[in-house]
Amino acid sequence: MVDTPRRLIHAAACAVLTVLPGGALRAQVTRITPELMARYIGVLADDSMRGRATPSPQIELAARYVEQAFRAAALRPAGDSGGYVQRFPAGGGTAPNVAGIRPGGDRRLAGEYVIVVAHLDHIGVGRPVNGDSIRNGADDNASGSAGLMAIAEAFAAAPPPRRSVLFLSVSGEER
Repeated sequence: MVDTPRRLIHAAACAVLTVLPGGALRAQVTRITPELMARYIGVLADDSMRGRATPSPQIELAARYVEQAFRAAALRPAGDSGGYVQRFPAGGGTAPNVAGIRPGGDRRLAGEYVIVVAHLDHIGVGRPVNGDSIRNGADDNASGSAGLMAIAEAFAAAPPPRRSVLFLSVSGEER
């Protein structure tokens, strides 16, 4: 897992670079650190998350974790009923997507959206391999979700981008 945060820093920084106003770029990209990425990945890929299968109590916990990050980044809720979570039918129940918007600052372009998306789920628990049955999904896709949250955090400290940005963390990709 040590290499994953380092690889993602470049990708996340590039995504931030494409939409932030020029003057704010360098300071905000430096907020995306290996430590931040490792912290987010560490929570999402922890054994307690039991592989974040869709649906499961653990995907619900993971969605709440992303929601907290979106709140901290002051994203505008874009889910159901004025919240961050949008639910969809899955496996005899429902599963969460988490959505937040950073509104654009240019009146002409604010109605256009850049979408930053990652899937939150993984495959859960399976046959043991070398005694471990939890499919943690650090690279699939706790790392992508960590990048999503890190970019949202960088946006929180920056002036509004010209276009609106939709941050979308989806579950159910593995199903």
